Amino acid sequence: MFPEFQDQIARLASHNPHFASMVQKHCDLDLRIQNIETGRATGSPLDIEKLKKEKLHIKDKIYALLRNNVH
Repeated sequence: MFPEFQDQIARLASHNPHFASMVQKHCDLDLRIQNIETGRATGSPLDIEKLKKEKLHIKDKIYALLRNNVH
């Protein structure tokens, strides 16, 4: 997620618990989606769609915070 912001993501996550929890939630959702898609976990196509929408919503929030903290 956002390779151009990796240093900034690490810095913000270390200083902002809310930001860190959003990044972790994004990673957790990504793993859940992968597990369903590969058959390691159960879930329907609708479950995957909902998870992807939630992940995108969090990614948008993360991006907005990153853009507001560009120095």
